[in-house]
Amino acid sequence: MTNELSSSTTWQWHAAGAWHGGSVVGVAAAATAHGPLRFWAATRAGLICSDDLGQSWMDVWRGPADPSVIAVVAAGEARQGWPTLFAATETGRLYRSEDGGASWAEVVAWAGLGVAAALCPSPAYADDGILFVGTREGVFRTLDGGVSWESSTFGLTDLDVLCLACAPDFATSQLLWAGSAGGGLYRSRNQARAWREAGAGLPDAAVQTLAVSPAFAENRTLFAGLEGAGVCCSRDGGENWSSCAEELAGHSVNALVCLDDGRTLIAATDQGIYVSGDAAKHWRAAEGTQSGLLALTAMGEIGVGGVYGAGVLVTRDGGRHWRPAATPPLHVPPLVAVAGLRWVGLDVDGAMGLSQDGGASWLPLAPPDVDGVYALACTADRPDGVIVAATSAGLCSLEPDEAVWSVIDAAGLPADAPAGLEFAADGAARLVYSNEGRLFVAPDASAAWQEITGPWQGQTLMRALPAQDESGHLRAIALTMTANEQGYYAIHLWLYQNGAWANVADMAADIPSMLANWPSLDRIWLATQHRIVHLHRASPAHGWEANQHFFAPGEQITALVAPRNQEDAWAATTRALYHARGIGMPWNRMADLPDGRPVVYLHGDASGLEVMTLGGRVWRGGPAAA
Repeated sequence: MTNELSSSTTWQWHAAGAWHGGSVVGVAAAATAHGPLRFWAATRAGLICSDDLGQSWMDVWRGPADPSVIAVVAAGEARQGWPTLFAATETGRLYRSEDGGASWAEVVAWAGLGVAAALCPSPAYADDGILFVGTREGVFRTLDGGVSWESSTFGLTDLDVLCLACAPDFATSQLLWAGSAGGGLYRSRNQARAWREAGAGLPDAAVQTLAVSPAFAENRTLFAGLEGAGVCCSRDGGENWSSCAEELAGHSVNALVCLDDGRTLIAATDQGIYVSGDAAKHWRAAEGTQSGLLALTAMGEIGVGGVYGAGVLVTRDGGRHWRPAATPPLHVPPLVAVAGLRWVGLDVDGAMGLSQDGGASWLPLAPPDVDGVYALACTADRPDGVIVAATSAGLCSLEPDEAVWSVIDAAGLPADAPAGLEFAADGAARLVYSNEGRLFVAPDASAAWQEITGPWQGQTLMRALPAQDESGHLRAIALTMTANEQGYYAIHLWLYQNGAWANVADMAADIPSMLANWPSLDRIWLATQHRIVHLHRASPAHGWEANQHFFAPGEQITALVAPRNQEDAWAATTRALYHARGIGMPWNRMADLPDGRPVVYLHGDASGLEVMTLGGRVWRGGPAAA
């Protein structure tokens, strides 16, 4: 197969496998004019939805531009029989959809107001356009569907709001409640213009979730789920509270749902799901549940629960029995290391997966027995390569044909946690760097680690890559960062050769992040946001020259690969896969992304590429046969 590629090359993707699992952190449900019921689930790998009563789930393909969704809610009916949807992301952005999630627009006026912990629309949202958002800085409200916002914190003595709930008759009563991380419960009788404390009898514990009886206008009943203190109940509109769940004593309750009958409650706890059929007087464990439930929603007898690390559970009988639903892979980011056919993935929740067949099938892999894993790398991209993890307790290795991590006796490496780990492409040089900006290297697998002092005092060490020249001497590049008073970042590129560091280039960036690839001693590729820089020199005796390319604004670069000792480079953006060859050559669009999701791992050359997309799907691609 030829290595010559051009913009006319037809590129084909083939599904190779998927690492299933991942966390669901928020759920929502609504009846629509297009079917009996639709569910939506928030994950940090994007939104997913279900049209078959929660049994199977699919990606919301044109979801929010920022896929790290942490909360979703369905408000009143919008155009053409769909509810208005709001989705909040981990980076503090808010999006709205009025066509069932087929398209999304950012709520621009929300920008800068904070990360949403709770989204609470008025029960009459279709008429009044009122939405409340709880954040660590208090409550914000909009009276016009998100066009404008105002702070609503008067009377809140604890601004770290975790949950909100409106009374079913909010349109006339203007009544709602807020629960805080500091254990406060607050009530407002005027659409959140002012609050007062209303938690007499509640234990001193974070109020994590609230549920209101559908018959609140008659029985004045609502429930609160607490951190480490079970469920409490108020029968007078939230003025006075008492514990109402001896079976849940000591449990942390993450979510509560009160069904339409007003007597059935479902509680998602740190020990699984519990159900009460008598308005919270008695509880029993539901069947088929597990720990780590993060979110609940229900309509009628149908309910879904979001699980930490394990997707979605669904019930069809009011919460008594639950079973797993089929969801897309939802791992984030993940980090990936590959040695031959062995793939190891690490997601943001600390879960690990191992594939022995090139990403086709995956099994859970127990992480090293430490507090944290910060980086993965392989000593060589060959079947005999060792996969290494940088952890809070030093370095651990996963040998070929093994599925258990072993601690590496890393002589000379300090005990403090390394933040990064890199090996040269041929496995001959290794390098680790720490959170404090210290850099440690070893020229081969048997040598002790030694510290190389860098000239970047006062700067943050972001990335470092090792190599060896033809004579076996250690080479390295390092990327450091400093922030200025205007909120921008200066990125500094350093080259280590002949026992000394030299500054090669400086550039400005809007974010403190940059990808780097070092295919040869005389070529360096850097990428940040929608900009790629190619540094090159004719030989070590010549100076460095630079070419740069800008993709369309908003088209972010997510992965970059430049095979060792080749002139080709590939970049994956949020829209497509691109290829460049040689010095100063343009970037040609090669293919669409395989499943429309951002690429988090990219590896290979002109004969074929392997990618993992956000969530955990594995794909292989290459030029189509003539």
